[in-house]
Amino acid sequence: MNIKNPLKIIIFGPQASGKGTQAGLLSKELNIPQVCSGDLLRDEIKAGSELGKQVKEYVNSGELVPEELVRQLVKNRLDQSDVKDGFIIDGYPRSKDQAEFLNSIVEIDKALLIDVSKKEVMNRITSRRICSECGEIYNLIFNKSEKKGICDKCGKNLIQRDDEKPEIIEKRLSIYEKQTTPMLSLYEDKGLLIKINGEQSIEDVYQEVKNKLNI
Repeated sequence: MNIKNPLKIIIFGPQASGKGTQAGLLSKELNIPQVCSGDLLRDEIKAGSELGKQVKEYVNSGELVPEELVRQLVKNRLDQSDVKDGFIIDGYPRSKDQAEFLNSIVEIDKALLIDVSKKEVMNRITSRRICSECGEIYNLIFNKSEKKGICDKCGKNLIQRDDEKPEIIEKRLSIYEKQTTPMLSLYEDKGLLIKINGEQSIEDVYQEVKNKLNI
């Protein structure tokens, strides 16, 4: 395995691009934590705190959560000891300001872009389901659970999240194109950006990821 250790990776892609799945596979392969900004926010919501209630309002309306809150959550996570040997960040940064903040607290080695068209995202989003208990993600087209509507991992019900309804996805894609796409040039200019064809099977996408990371 010809890789630098620790390896600090960002993985980009529009919603339903499969970046979370690829981050999870890489996390297991490299034995480094997957840091998902969405999970950090959802954990806050699940805790039912006053802060979580505020976060839920932003998430369910398709608006971005206030910057200072997200920054603090990310910094707190990257300050933990388990990321000293590397990590994979999924869902952050999403703008140039966030990228500059991240660069001020950590040095990134590689940035992966799971490239998927808007049409493909919309096709996928209507078939995506998530476990109401453990958060495991499934897709009714290419990643079905063994038993319809039931999580293979913990046996709880699968649901469609409120923030994954078509009208919310349209809004999020508009934000992604406006803020995230221009930001990618920062990593491309540094020679860190690796583009991956996300419109393949999960296995083929991951094989391309491994090939381009030399692992």
